[in-house]
Amino acid sequence: MKKRLYTFFSAFIFLTLTAGCDDIVSDNYIILDTINSFEYQIDTETDNFSQTQRLPLQAILNEISGAEEVNLYNVTVKIKNIGQTSPETEITARLDLSRETSDEVLKLVDISDATLSQFENRQSIFLEDNNGITPNPEGVQAIQQIFKESPLPVIDLSIEGNVKRPTGAPQRVTFDFVITIYTQLSKND
Repeated sequence: MKKRLYTFFSAFIFLTLTAGCDDIVSDNYIILDTINSFEYQIDTETDNFSQTQRLPLQAILNEISGAEEVNLYNVTVKIKNIGQTSPETEITARLDLSRETSDEVLKLVDISDATLSQFENRQSIFLEDNNGITPNPEGVQAIQQIFKESPLPVIDLSIEGNVKRPTGAPQRVTFDFVITIYTQLSKND
């Protein structure tokens, strides 16, 4: 599938450039990029975990030369670095979104009874019932709206949940929960 997409986009760019439209491509182009990844390092001997990270969206956009507009493309979650933790350890969690300037907290997604091994690969939060991920329409709409604001706000992403260890598994549970925000950056040069 990736090979087909690569071939399609390569052919599109080649045809565009050979058709004399290179000025359109070079003057107004879009870059798919990750604006940031949040990595929550969970290390617990209890059944609960909770962490928050702050993302200054406008400050990040200001560091990108020539970027004029940013649009949200995707948000993914992944679990890595489980170490000695059993891959069959289950988590139930919620991912919340809030603004630095507001007390309002919106639930972005719920994760229900999902094993760590289900998140070896990135999973989009926008897909319904994707490996135990259930998006909250209000939260999804809110994060999409945030990326349309000017200037972009500072947001907090929080993860809170609990673990259920398999029988005989060690008490200590460690893993990194990674949230990646993908954007489209429009540039005019």
